[in-house]
Amino acid sequence: MTENSKSGGIPVTWSELLAESGPSARYEMDYLRSLPARLASRPPRAVTITLGSAADTFSIAEIVLGPAECLPLFPPLEEHLVRALGEFEGGIRRGSAVRAVGLLNYLNAARCCGAEVPSQADGVEPVWLQQIAQFQGDLTESESKTMALAVLASALVDLVPTFIGGAPVLADFKPGETFGFNVQGFVRYVAAAIRAGAASEAVELAWRDFVDSFPRKLASQTLGWVDLLWAARSMMVHFEHRPVETVAAALHEFVT
Repeated sequence: MTENSKSGGIPVTWSELLAESGPSARYEMDYLRSLPARLASRPPRAVTITLGSAADTFSIAEIVLGPAECLPLFPPLEEHLVRALGEFEGGIRRGSAVRAVGLLNYLNAARCCGAEVPSQADGVEPVWLQQIAQFQGDLTESESKTMALAVLASALVDLVPTFIGGAPVLADFKPGETFGFNVQGFVRYVAAAIRAGAASEAVELAWRDFVDSFPRKLASQTLGWVDLLWAARSMMVHFEHRPVETVAAALHEFVT
C-alpha cells in the first residue's frame, strides 16, 4: 500500500493517510493519558460518553501506531469502565442506545488491542447488540453502519438488515467479489459468508478491497476508524481464526 495520491489535500491512499495520521494520533494519546484523572469525579453517564469518544482515538492509534503504544493506557481506565458498564446493568433502554454504541466501540478497541477487560464486560456484545437493535431508529446512519459491522464480529447475521436494511441474509454466497464504496454490500456479503461457513480465501478479495479503499471512504466520511477495527475483527476472527487480542496488531501490520 505504497501508492501516493492526494485529492484536494485530503489523504486518499494508505501512505498519505499514515503519514498524516501518525503525528495526530500521538498527540491525541496525550489526552488518553489524562483521562483517568479527568474521569475520577464524573458520573457514570459522563464516563460512558467519554470512553465512547476515546474509542475513536484508540482505534486510530492501534491501527496507525500499533497496539504496543496503546496497551499501557487501558489499565488505568479499567475502574472507570466498570462504572460505565454499571449504567447498563438493567439492559439498554430507550435513550441509552447511543451511549451503549460508544461503549461497545471502546470494548472492541480494548479487546482487539489485547487489553484485559473487567468480568462485567464478559459476553456483553451479543446481548447489547440485540437490545440496541430494538432502538435502531435512535441511531444515526453512521452509528447504524458501525453496529452492522459489530454484529458481524458477533456472527449475529440475522441483525444485519435491522441496521442497514434490505432482505434477510441468505446463505447464497459467491467467492471472490468486491464492493468498492458499497459498504452495505460488503456487510451483507460477509454476513452471507459467515452463514455459509466460507473459507478465508473466499472473502480475501472483498477484505483487501475494503481495506485498500478505506482512506477514500474515510475522506468521504463513509466509514470511520472504529468501523475498520470492527470489520477487521469479523474477518480475522471468523475466517482467519485469529484470537481477538491479535486483531489490532495484525491490522497494523497489514496497512503499514
